[in-house]
Amino acid sequence: MKRKPFYKYGNAELRVERRLVRLDISRPESTTRPESDSRTEIKSRTDNDFSPEGRSRIASNFKPSSNFRPASNSRNDPDPRLEEESEADEDSDSDSEPPPKRIRRAFSHVRVCGPQFPRSQYENWDYPLPITSEADAIDELSTLSTEPLEYEYLTLDDFSIYLLDKGNHALTLTTLDRLQNSKGHDELLFNGVLTTRNQRLYAEGVRFSVVTIDGYGDSADVQGHVCIQSLMTKKTNIWYRLGRPAAEYKRFYDPFLYVAQFTKYFVEYLLQSERLVTIDDFRRNFFAWLFVGNSSQPCFQAWLAKANLRDFRTTVVAHVGFLLKECSSIDTELLKHTIWSEINPWELTAIARQPNREKKTVVTPFVYDCFQSMYFATEMESRGITNAEVLKCMKARKRALGLTPVPRIRHPDHAATPPTPARIDSGLLTPRSLSGSPTRNKMAVAKGDVVGLAPDLSSRWKSESATWYAYVQNIHNDKLDVLWLYEAQDTTLGNANYPFSNELFLSDNCSCGKDAVDASLVLSKVNVSWSVRDPSSTSGLFIRQKFRTVHDEDTYDFVSIGDSDFRCRCNEEHSSFLDVRRQYEIGDTVLCLEHDDLDRRKKCFKPAQIIDFLLDLRQVVLRRLQPSSDPASRPNQLCLTDEVFRCQPSKIARKCHVRVFHPDALEEGLPTPYNYDGAGDFFYILDEPSSFDTLGAGAFEASAKMPTLKLGWDPLSRPLTSKLKGMGIFCGGGNFDRGLEDGGAVDFQFAVDFDEHALHTYRANVRNDDEEIEFFLGSVDDYLAQAMAGSQKTAIARIGAFDVLAAGSPCPGFSRANQQRDKPKALKQCSLVASVLSYVDLYSPKYCVFENVVSMAESTGPNKDQNVFSQVLAALVAMGYQVQQFLMDSESYGSSQGRARVFIVASAPGLPPFDAPPYTHGRLSNWMAKRLGRSSNGLPFGIRRDDYTVFEHTSPLQATQDLPDIGDGLPGICPAFPDHRVLSMDNLSRACTAVVPKHPRAMGLVQAIQQGQPEPGSWCSTVTGQPLAYYHGTTVRNKIRSHETSTMYARVRPYALFPTVLTKMNIQDGRMGRNLHWEQLRSLTIMEARRAQGLPDHEVVIGSTNQQMRIIGNSVDRKVALALGLSLRQAWLTAAGVTS
Repeated sequence: MKRKPFYKYGNAELRVERRLVRLDISRPESTTRPESDSRTEIKSRTDNDFSPEGRSRIASNFKPSSNFRPASNSRNDPDPRLEEESEADEDSDSDSEPPPKRIRRAFSHVRVCGPQFPRSQYENWDYPLPITSEADAIDELSTLSTEPLEYEYLTLDDFSIYLLDKGNHALTLTTLDRLQNSKGHDELLFNGVLTTRNQRLYAEGVRFSVVTIDGYGDSADVQGHVCIQSLMTKKTNIWYRLGRPAAEYKRFYDPFLYVAQFTKYFVEYLLQSERLVTIDDFRRNFFAWLFVGNSSQPCFQAWLAKANLRDFRTTVVAHVGFLLKECSSIDTELLKHTIWSEINPWELTAIARQPNREKKTVVTPFVYDCFQSMYFATEMESRGITNAEVLKCMKARKRALGLTPVPRIRHPDHAATPPTPARIDSGLLTPRSLSGSPTRNKMAVAKGDVVGLAPDLSSRWKSESATWYAYVQNIHNDKLDVLWLYEAQDTTLGNANYPFSNELFLSDNCSCGKDAVDASLVLSKVNVSWSVRDPSSTSGLFIRQKFRTVHDEDTYDFVSIGDSDFRCRCNEEHSSFLDVRRQYEIGDTVLCLEHDDLDRRKKCFKPAQIIDFLLDLRQVVLRRLQPSSDPASRPNQLCLTDEVFRCQPSKIARKCHVRVFHPDALEEGLPTPYNYDGAGDFFYILDEPSSFDTLGAGAFEASAKMPTLKLGWDPLSRPLTSKLKGMGIFCGGGNFDRGLEDGGAVDFQFAVDFDEHALHTYRANVRNDDEEIEFFLGSVDDYLAQAMAGSQKTAIARIGAFDVLAAGSPCPGFSRANQQRDKPKALKQCSLVASVLSYVDLYSPKYCVFENVVSMAESTGPNKDQNVFSQVLAALVAMGYQVQQFLMDSESYGSSQGRARVFIVASAPGLPPFDAPPYTHGRLSNWMAKRLGRSSNGLPFGIRRDDYTVFEHTSPLQATQDLPDIGDGLPGICPAFPDHRVLSMDNLSRACTAVVPKHPRAMGLVQAIQQGQPEPGSWCSTVTGQPLAYYHGTTVRNKIRSHETSTMYARVRPYALFPTVLTKMNIQDGRMGRNLHWEQLRSLTIMEARRAQGLPDHEVVIGSTNQQMRIIGNSVDRKVALALGLSLRQAWLTAAGVTS
């Protein structure tokens, strides 16, 4: 594979810096061509050389000038080199000959990463020595060697290692750790100079299949101990010892030496360990062992400085293939360590795979009755509970929590028969029956009655009921102050199949005062049963919950009825000052609405401490807590000030958590959630221990003039009351569960998932030794069937064994990106929402948190007349749960990606429901309104709120600013961030990526080609070669990819948001291909996807890069999960009677 020669014009000098390629051209005196022509020719010949081939030709033919200085960042700043030249000209003799004229060409934002191929693949490259065949080289050099005959070593210098000439990655440079690696390469090629004593011979294209590291247990440094063996030298026990790499291969070999050194330490650790080593040892014990034995060695210090890690689990997982190969070749006894069963992606056995016997979605009879009319009902199978002990525990659990009792079990032959709805009393009066009976209007109505009224057809309410119901809260002058009662279809349940048609819901929607109802409009008094425990045994109307409708707060949910719910608050005097006095105390830290420091036209929340309450002025005195001025600090780091100001109580939004830490805590790591950059309203102050007062861990005093600062929640302290126990189904890698745990209210003890790599990832990140989590690697249907049958397995939870159920059922069946939503696989995935509800029905947890894509709330089915979201709400409400729904966007909670998800939260009757998680981070200026649906009053619910926040949104640039520049990502090894590696990119993808401009932002291949055409529609373009040919082929095959708005090979907007992280990173996709880095010549890395999803850097993700991407894409955003976990914590503390 030969590249076209690079055309040289005159004396050209390539100057390379990070974001600039400068060509300095000196014209020979003999040149007579006009200046304009020369510039045109230079430009035409260089513009086509920024493909991978062109960049490689440049790098292989030119070297940076020794006197190169970086160019100025400002266009107005003079070039330092020009200043030197002008000074030299002034000092020189005026009669001297003027220097040759220079013509400069600066190409902005072009970066040369280094050749993708060995230099031997480029024309006009001068070989260092004549090419010698390997056989001739061995014959000549082996006779000169003085090494022992058992093993003979030849030094290989100026070497490059690359792939064989086949496949989509042909002849690409690669690292040695991919040789003989599972899913790697069986053979590689090398070029280099073979040396013995004074004899040097050059060999090219030599195949080899063995790489090894000498000196285990002996030499401290692997440098000079990496050896390879070709197919030919295997027969003669000759080894090639790697010496100095070629210039173009240095960026591959240096990172490999880091991995090789780690491999040496890894193998020695396993050899010396007296017990079986686990993955957790590399978090707790490995570094201490490493430091004790190697701290005095310079090579160790240099190696450690490259990454500065203390937890090496991610390093182990990223290079498990090479580690496994080395251990296999040294001592097969090393393969008996437990770690391999935990992290080996090709043979994970730490969690036993359970047989998959159930083919249908197993559901309880009650859930089946709710969902039997849905379009995916054919994928469900109703399974009755026949085990007497399970049924007994199920009934007792529901009775204890006040949930709907277990309905009478139907005969299996009639399981599909829908329940007969309870009939509403046929004696109720209607407007027609009242028309001929005027005496009916004189009936006596008393306070506390429920009355029937004729519908107001002019109202915005869209109810189709013949009678409207209302609760009479007061009577004055033949006027009724009423609270309206809703039927199921008048709520967010809509047209869902609700099993109790005789149930009404109290509301906070009133008609009182001047809007009071005339008593003459009453059609009838209605007998209603309140707080019914068993709806199936009630034939008349009954009420057991309140449907809250506060549109300004986006509150449309179902909650238990309290004593205060039987009266509206329209006539109550409201004082924001008194509210603040009741909620807060002096010393509390709060968020106060103020003008933005950078833009006075904007307002935002700022943290402050309450100093005093001014009773006469009805104002609050606050001390300002200023953000840190250190540019290296986190955005949630604060500084105490003595600045005091007053504000209106209405501007105080909510409490925030502020805690003081020693400066050393930054190196040790701040505790979660203080390390999440302000997510959840958590802030911190750095101060010396001497500043702490003697009031204990709950207070901090920095000035005698100010009251004591009440410190926020300490996540490392002992909980104030026993934590809840949790179970995760469809738990994946556990990001959702760990995010809820970060809130401090729950510890998960059961985890169920079908993906072995995901569940082993969950297991590898268990935090504490004393956490005993039961893992079930299998289908949720098999798990539920065994639980209903009374299985005694320890992995099968007993009823009452957990309090919180977290579930995120598969979303592809609802996703708009799925073009086959009517296929059996998609229908099966959709039916699994009924499985989640069956777990709720069987286990009756205190809380359930359910997640899915927003499109689940859209009308669907063959006729677009069904709504799965409403049906889920209906089933939970029918079970007796308080139910809320939240539309949550990741960027509003501190993440750097645009990811919208719907969350449904169910709370047992009487328990405090969740507070809506507040927004902590702002949105983009071009955000769009969104909703989950509309209620019967025509107003939207589950909306995207436009709230004030503390922080601006977190951009991809901010989220990844500490990650090193890895250029094209081809080496695939990053010591400090082992997952900072790209998914596989073939040669075509790299060629297409190289021609996509970095400015203007968000460009893609299609835009680069279409906007580079001299005339719209012409085939001429500044993009040539493989990328243009691929575009032409795409235009014929796929109109979406070739459309002007296509995201095929498109770059991420660095100041906006990452696109939603999916299970696959398909950079060729026309709709979701915006996955190229905004500056570097590559796709996004696994690490960048992790950052977008909020995964902490120290947590591991088991599997290959594709398997890792699937686990990350299936996860719930960590900071969104934290926000829900904090709401759970507040509800948990309120239920326990803890006020602070």
